[in-house]
Amino acid sequence: MVVSNTINSEPVPKPENIIEVSTGRFRNIAREYFQFEAKSSIEYLTSIKESVKFFNLDVPPQLNEVFIRFEEAPLFWIYDSPIVQYFEDVLKIYFGKSNDYDYYKTIKECYTKWIVIKSENEKRYFANSALNYIDKSSSKHNFFYLILKGVLYTFEKSLANTQTAIGLFNKSLEVLNTTKVSDTYKDELQYVIKIFMGFAYFKQKESEQARTHFRNALNTKPHGITAKFYLALAEVQLAEHETAAQLIKELCQYDFKRIDHSINKNNGGMFRYFVNNSVVYNLFYHRELAILIDQIESELHEVFKPEPSLISELKSNLSKLNQLEMKDYYSEEAKKTLVFLEKLIDHYFESKNILVISSYRLLKEKFTSVVRSIYEAIKMKYAHEINEKLQLFDEQVEEKRYAITILTNDFESLKTKQKEKLAAMLKDIEKKIEDYILTIEARINSIPMEKKHDPVYSFRNMMTYNIVVSSLLFFIGGCSGYSTQYFRGGIEFKEVLGQLFLAGIKWGLGTFLIGFLLALIVAVSTFISRTSYKQKLLQKINWLKNQRELEISGTKKEFEEKEKLLKENYDDRIEDLKKSIDALLKDRLTLENETKLQMNEKLKEEAAPLLALVTPGVLN
Repeated sequence: MVVSNTINSEPVPKPENIIEVSTGRFRNIAREYFQFEAKSSIEYLTSIKESVKFFNLDVPPQLNEVFIRFEEAPLFWIYDSPIVQYFEDVLKIYFGKSNDYDYYKTIKECYTKWIVIKSENEKRYFANSALNYIDKSSSKHNFFYLILKGVLYTFEKSLANTQTAIGLFNKSLEVLNTTKVSDTYKDELQYVIKIFMGFAYFKQKESEQARTHFRNALNTKPHGITAKFYLALAEVQLAEHETAAQLIKELCQYDFKRIDHSINKNNGGMFRYFVNNSVVYNLFYHRELAILIDQIESELHEVFKPEPSLISELKSNLSKLNQLEMKDYYSEEAKKTLVFLEKLIDHYFESKNILVISSYRLLKEKFTSVVRSIYEAIKMKYAHEINEKLQLFDEQVEEKRYAITILTNDFESLKTKQKEKLAAMLKDIEKKIEDYILTIEARINSIPMEKKHDPVYSFRNMMTYNIVVSSLLFFIGGCSGYSTQYFRGGIEFKEVLGQLFLAGIKWGLGTFLIGFLLALIVAVSTFISRTSYKQKLLQKINWLKNQRELEISGTKKEFEEKEKLLKENYDDRIEDLKKSIDALLKDRLTLENETKLQMNEKLKEEAAPLLALVTPGVLN
């Protein structure tokens, strides 16, 4: 633990009634519980080195706060902390290529010398030098310079002015809120500024004002440990003992959580840092807290729950575990944990520090987790042996399940192909019938253009024949009449012609009339034939349509029957496989139960020495 007095070698303010409280017991608690003595020596280099260690630790945000002691608070601004580094980077960007960053380095150098130099005159000189350089800078109103000035007006005896310091801190908050910086760092810096505002009043023994600012800091950062500590101190100074006791309990819980975190991380360096730099140690720098000695002692026991005897038990169990020769079952994490436990127990075996003693139950839990991992590894070994014996059954079951999948997929594939084939056949039937129907419809549409079905054409054709025949008979009949008259003799030529014409007309006209009548009959017959032919074609179309429905229906039925038979065949094969699987699973279960009984007996026998190292039932 870094121990130092105030920057100005002034005692911390105490309430008047502290005079009546004996501090002997209070100091004894520090020695008895923490083996700690609050010494008055300034060790700036040690403080800085310890801060570097802290900022290199992997700690969650709710535990990642370096405690700012009032006595050495100005040191915070020269720590190599993430927040200071971040804002120095911001200043580099802010200053740009101007000479202001050189001013900043000079200011920081003067500020650092003001902290570490002991001579009052030299301290005054460097404090004033820092202020002069800040005032000369064109960036003198940036938030970081305002903070440094506020610190100087708070802690430098020759400059001490609370109101000036508070005004500077308030101004720094205003400027910070208008500066583009990360919200995380902005909140953290606001928290620290509010703590320093509390310090400004705390230094002047203005406890009421200090308490207000420490509360404001906690509003910004509810888990802020520095604010809680000094709020507790202010509450004691204002006689709010119950509130102070609750805050001190939270400080103890904070220390315990950090110890717990270091153990979870298997980090011995972190464990040592948190033991050596406990927040609770700082209680014993403030004698006014002696008034809460009973509450503090009670909280120490309630929070830390020390069990000194556990260390011997742990050391013994670690030794026994090493003798069991179970290293083959160690995981990498278990190996790291055991190394961590052995080193920690060897180093702190004789320690009487309650922080260390309180960690014993955490270390025991850690040891138990190692035993659990070893036990689980042994179980896994036997589980693997069981699985190897059952693997043949599992493979056979898997093969049959795969066969079921294949059969199911095959059936679905065949079913799909059958559907495609059916669709193709139905399409062919539709197309064939449709082609027939189209052909017949084409014939129906061509009937009027076919001469053999054209009544007019038939009539004309018959009339042509009729005219030819009538003309021929007219000639033949005329000639025949002429021959008859010739044999009678004594007829003149004119009479002969007349007789010839009349005879021809007689035969020709008669023939023509008969031919005309025949032509009409043929024309009517052709018309009737055409109508009858058309009706036959229409009837054939209807027949084809009916035939199409019958063929489609028959084809579908045929395919449905085939699909049904196919499904029955596949279902039978799948059912046989399922029965085979059920039989295998039954045999597997029997073998598994028998094997588990055997393996459990072996597990009990092998793990018995291991289980003896932990509380009975804790691994169940």
